[in-house]
Amino acid sequence: MSPARLSDVGIASCRSCGRVVATLRAELSFTPGVEPAVHWYESERQCRCRATRLPRPAALPASVKVRLGDLRAAAAAARPWEELTGRPPLRLVV
Repeated sequence: MSPARLSDVGIASCRSCGRVVATLRAELSFTPGVEPAVHWYESERQCRCRATRLPRPAALPASVKVRLGDLRAAAAAARPWEELTGRPPLRLVV
């Protein structure tokens, strides 16, 4: 596994109860031109609604794709030892 920078892209909240469901996290490779890997992390899940499902990363809204493009550009311009700082995570309702 190659080293990567981690960046929180969005936080998903439940449409029914309003609690946190998961965090959408991007892994940005130190190698220029490599697409970020996007994953849901449910370690801080507060929602217990059975009907709440997380969308596939490919089915996310355009705002997430724009944020990933911004992160990709920032990662390409940064040195490997520099920390990436971005905007606060998007609020997503699922």
